[in-house]
Amino acid sequence: MSAHLKAIRRHLLAGVSATALLAAMPATVQAQEKPGVYGSIDGQFVITGGSATALAGTPAPITGGGTSVRPSGNGIGGGLALGYRFMSPWDIQLGAEISEPGSTTTSSPGKFTLGRLAFANVNTARQSTSHYLIDFDVGYNMQLGACDTRVFGGLRYADFSQQYAHSGTDTGAFYGYYSYSHEAYSRQVTFHGIGPVLGASDRYHIGNSNFSLVGMASGSVVFGTLHRTESVTDLTKLSSFIIGSAQESSNRQDSRAVYGVQAELAVAYALGQPLGPGPDMEVQAGYRLEQWWNVIDSGVSIGTATTGGIHGSLTEHGPFVRLKGNF
Repeated sequence: MSAHLKAIRRHLLAGVSATALLAAMPATVQAQEKPGVYGSIDGQFVITGGSATALAGTPAPITGGGTSVRPSGNGIGGGLALGYRFMSPWDIQLGAEISEPGSTTTSSPGKFTLGRLAFANVNTARQSTSHYLIDFDVGYNMQLGACDTRVFGGLRYADFSQQYAHSGTDTGAFYGYYSYSHEAYSRQVTFHGIGPVLGASDRYHIGNSNFSLVGMASGSVVFGTLHRTESVTDLTKLSSFIIGSAQESSNRQDSRAVYGVQAELAVAYALGQPLGPGPDMEVQAGYRLEQWWNVIDSGVSIGTATTGGIHGSLTEHGPFVRLKGNF
């Protein structure tokens, strides 16, 4: 065989070998997930925090106790997701999330006594928050180094609800005569809107085991309307005689933008072949954090005392468990 033919044969063998090697390597633009329908369901223990709401109106505490209440109740939350992964790197997904973290109650009693003159008061406040989200997004799957990455963008619908109630009672006694003053205040705030959401999720496989680390981070801006309803009732008595009574209510709404970020980190265990094109089922356990700005309305605009600061924040975080599968 001539040198020329040997060179051609050598180049052909090199080309075939390179093609076979590339075919055996994982794709550089598509993460190793099965095409078709996929879904997930998760549950979360929710711990809540955020901006404080001043105790509305009077009477103020005489001694001790707090004068504000924060959204700090603990409760539950959960989510559902359903998507379709195409043969290409693209997929679409519809997801929903609900959070019911419960309520917070704060009481601040006060007392003052001087001989036959005695005063006492009690301020009690109760606040609760809840929300749900609906997302529709389009994702692009790729491999970045050792990680399977999904970058996504879409639309988010958000609905937040906040209830707040406060009561304050003053009592006084002097040689058998007593005075009584009571104020009850309530506020209900709802917000709903729609806006863009952007984010990314990553998966890092731990060796040849069934375990992997998964994480997600996203941000959104939701444009919508905040509705606010307030009412207050004042009652003043001297012994058994009513000497004063008043009621006041207010309704208003305004447009605003609500900003939110979400992040989670979890350990996943595949209930299938770890080196295959993707597990049929997997279980995830991790921690999730959400932060929202401009969504808590913490101001008081009616009654005997008004406050500012009506654009507060809301924080929710806690452990979660998720079951994910390909169908």
